Amino acid sequence: MPLTQAVSFKAVIQKNRRIHIPVVIRWRFKLEPGEVFKMHLKLGHHFEDFYCRMGTDGRLTVPKVTAKEFLKSEEESLEGSRVEVTLYPVKKEEEIE
Repeated sequence: MPLTQAVSFKAVIQKNRRIHIPVVIRWRFKLEPGEVFKMHLKLGHHFEDFYCRMGTDGRLTVPKVTAKEFLKSEEESLEGSRVEVTLYPVKKEEEIE
């Protein structure tokens, strides 16, 4: 069953720009590996929207281009940064027409 409504949570960016979706959210919506979401990522006053896919381990990966937008000149990675995440459902092409 895909995500039916927007869901928000706070997370810490892990190694290799990965974000873990809380188990409670995965169970509540019965999320399956490979599902695609529209993700709104907020770090401080910066925010970015992009599409992502959940891996088999329940994690999402932040694209390199997006990660570079969040980095300050003295920082090398986003690892350990606290972010606010909002996942939105993605409509399939059949549902749009």
